Amino acid sequence: MDESAISAARDGRCFLCGTPAGAVAWRENGYDAVACACGLAFVQPPPPDGAVDPRYDAHSAAFYRRPAASKVDWLLQHRPPGTLLEIGCGEGWFLEAARRAGFDASGIDADADRVTTARRRGFEVRQGLVEDLAVDERFDVVFHCDLLSHFPEPIAALRRMSALTRPGGVLFFEVGLLGAPMRAWYPHIDGIGLPQHRWLYSERALGTLFLRAGLRVIAHKRFGLGPSVIAAASLRRLARSARSLIRGAPAQPSSVAPATRPSLRAAWRSQLSALGERFDNFVRYEIAYRFLVLLRPNTGNDRF
Repeated sequence: MDESAISAARDGRCFLCGTPAGAVAWRENGYDAVACACGLAFVQPPPPDGAVDPRYDAHSAAFYRRPAASKVDWLLQHRPPGTLLEIGCGEGWFLEAARRAGFDASGIDADADRVTTARRRGFEVRQGLVEDLAVDERFDVVFHCDLLSHFPEPIAALRRMSALTRPGGVLFFEVGLLGAPMRAWYPHIDGIGLPQHRWLYSERALGTLFLRAGLRVIAHKRFGLGPSVIAAASLRRLARSARSLIRGAPAQPSSVAPATRPSLRAAWRSQLSALGERFDNFVRYEIAYRFLVLLRPNTGNDRF
């Protein structure tokens, strides 16, 4: 029987290897991320019950919408269309891309408003958490995006998802690689989301996690962190410089009616935001720090 990850963290130990908490890698919102030699970074002290809302999502809709089709395309390189369940499906952006590709796609999400939106878009979506999901149905693919750092008990969550797959089915998900070896980058990425991100994994730590959960990797795709961080930092500096120039510029006569100027500014901000989202999607999935992985229950001695 595996020890609870939360109990191990409460005792100051890594749930993957049992090692006592190492050096503090980052401090944020009153919590520490401590680095373990096995590659995991985890939150100290563990957030108390109720401190982390499973409905909270810091990402915009574009984070899910823009790369959805390319992720489905990658999945299709390894799996034909079939039944698919998305954990944390939000408003259904990935479900939409999967359905267009021929999957019979459904989902589950903790947030009632997002569930309502997804249902209005024609998807079968349950409200709740995967840990509490009680269904007899099994799926060819069980997918989730960026949730592995949030599960209170990661091994139990992966085993629950594995139990939802049909024989020969797979788990497919995306996770950031921000474990202990990456701590030198933390000051440059504008925070790492403590305490919502309870566990930050390196590839080595993921390998240990998968073995502990009884899973084997059958395909994966990785993206490097450096270009994304450098590009994002450069954009932030350019944006600050542009704002300073605009604020410091003298007022000019204008034929635009005063009442229309706020709407023009709003339109400009909207266009700039859309451009930023497209750029973020490019650096995140073409040259960024994401990790797509396909797994199935382990039946041999496969290693990560």
